[in-house]
Amino acid sequence: MAHDAPPPSGLARVRDPGRGPAGDALPPPRTHDRQRTVLATAWTLLALAAAVGLAAVRVRAEADLALQGVPVAPTLSAALTTLLATGLAWRTGGRPLVAAVVGGLLTATAVVTGYDPLLAGAALGAAVVGAALAVLLTVPARSLPAVVREVVLALVVAGVAALATWGYGAPVDDTRLSYVALGLALLLTLVVVHRPAGGVHALGRAGVLLVLGGVLLLALSLAYAWALQRWGAPSLVADVTAARDRARDLLGAVPAPLQVLVGVPALVVGVAVRDRRRQGWWVCAFGTTATTPVTVGLVTGDDATTLLLATAYAAALGLLLGLLVLGLLRLLGRAGSRGHRPEPSRIRALR
Repeated sequence: MAHDAPPPSGLARVRDPGRGPAGDALPPPRTHDRQRTVLATAWTLLALAAAVGLAAVRVRAEADLALQGVPVAPTLSAALTTLLATGLAWRTGGRPLVAAVVGGLLTATAVVTGYDPLLAGAALGAAVVGAALAVLLTVPARSLPAVVREVVLALVVAGVAALATWGYGAPVDDTRLSYVALGLALLLTLVVVHRPAGGVHALGRAGVLLVLGGVLLLALSLAYAWALQRWGAPSLVADVTAARDRARDLLGAVPAPLQVLVGVPALVVGVAVRDRRRQGWWVCAFGTTATTPVTVGLVTGDDATTLLLATAYAAALGLLLGLLVLGLLRLLGRAGSRGHRPEPSRIRALR
């Protein structure tokens, strides 16, 4: 009488060729996919063309420029926002065509009607989608140059989204836009990375400490800024403003503390940990605190030069802090010693 085959052992499960070294399903085999490459290239070229057009309009200080009655800057912003939404849907494994149609209809309606609340909503959407996409387009980094590359890429994508946010010319409250965009971008990214990160239960003790530390720093930074603005003594507010102005006169710009203390270090640690453990996605999600200030920077009063300098300073300081945290984690044996963990390339969906 035949007996049922025994269940595979733990060793057999680990050696399953369809599983990665960290228990992750391996991406599809790397085959030559010309259609995917062509679509990704076309998307990149169209996004860059729209961004260059918006930059040219801004440099010439002609935000109200119109060709045959069609406003140039809002139209380019609508096109760029639609492309960003399509890219986000592609990257998250959604339906890019649906995202393109819905995004195009909503942004076109805002531009055609010129209704301020709709324009504000479109600007907010561009900032949120751009900040989230900037983080989700990163890939695991195995070396210091690769870490720097991923940080720079995320900030560049955020800079492109900043042009889309500015082009609508929407009348918005600077502080409210910054807070709402940051909250929505972080929430959207956390929802998306839940699956590739293996769920909350896969965090582990070190992961929980990292995430809680990020949340604590984020909460303290936002609470301090809000309390200073609301309850700060006039003399203290004046001193802080004067010190910031002096630093800006000396350096040309002042980096946002949230980017230096949370955002950029989260990107550094996240992309490095993701090379070994998928739980690094949870840390990467807090990289939206680095990308969101960039996406709203042109709307909140910064000129392009100031925003560029502030972002560069934040990237340099945050990179140093992130490397210190990563080194500490590796000394404690918390960064993982497993081999390279493959992930889908930039032009493939994360799930």
